[in-house]
Amino acid sequence: MPQGPTLAATAKNPSGVAGFLATDSSGNLKVAGQSGGTTAATVANGADATQGAIADTAWTGTGSGTVVAILKAIFGRLPPSNSAKNYAANTAGDAAKTGAGVLAGLTINTAGATSTATLYDGTSTAGTKLATINTTAVGSINFNNIAFATGLFVVLAGGTPADVTVVYR
Repeated sequence: MPQGPTLAATAKNPSGVAGFLATDSSGNLKVAGQSGGTTAATVANGADATQGAIADTAWTGTGSGTVVAILKAIFGRLPPSNSAKNYAANTAGDAAKTGAGVLAGLTINTAGATSTATLYDGTSTAGTKLATINTTAVGSINFNNIAFATGLFVVLAGGTPADVTVVYR
């Protein structure tokens, strides 16, 4: 069967063989290898026509394999998603995250009066100070993924509290 248009979803298996998702002339989704040959892993109506279900096996040196295997390879390259925690009142301290991670950003949703947000690498204020942010104006800060080793500890202090969202992973 001739192949239809190729989707922009490619990956290489551990042997370095490229694979990509494509459709055949009937519109079935297939995994194709670098030589362009389609595999036995055709998805029709949500099932693998050859194996009865989409099997979770890697594609081979010839480029054959399953849709699940190539999707895992493609999406395995995506960065992990961020988490966010909102603070709408002063806090003497809160562990937003325990363990290693990265600080991605901070958004001041509602400005406070004479207020600050202080971020620490640790589980308390005894940790290493990462930043002290003046939270008296609405805005966002991109921290470009500053690494922390022990945890992310957040302290909001000052006059009228700001509403702040801390973004991390």
